[in-house]
Amino acid sequence: YRSAMRSIWSKLAEENKIIAIKEINIDEPAKSSQVKKILSDIGVSKALVVLNKKDEQLNKASKNLKECNVLTINSINPSMLINADKVVVTSETISSLTEVLS
Repeated sequence: YRSAMRSIWSKLAEENKIIAIKEINIDEPAKSSQVKKILSDIGVSKALVVLNKKDEQLNKASKNLKECNVLTINSINPSMLINADKVVVTSETISSLTEVLS
């Protein structure tokens, strides 16, 4: 499984589908407009967001948006990764992924 996931992440990197950002902050109350703004600020219309741990605020803010799916490293669906237009990760996610996949 780890080998397959490493291959998928490598392919995403080769295809420039990974966007790394420092962090994702959603203010209370969580609103979908905040997620739309984050996506538009990084120039993406549709994305899969992969986090190292659950973020309730981001989940609440994105649950009604079909253009944004939020997963944690432990709940990654390989087919969602492969089919994603863009994958947004935070710096914490990258550190955790390095540990999990090595």
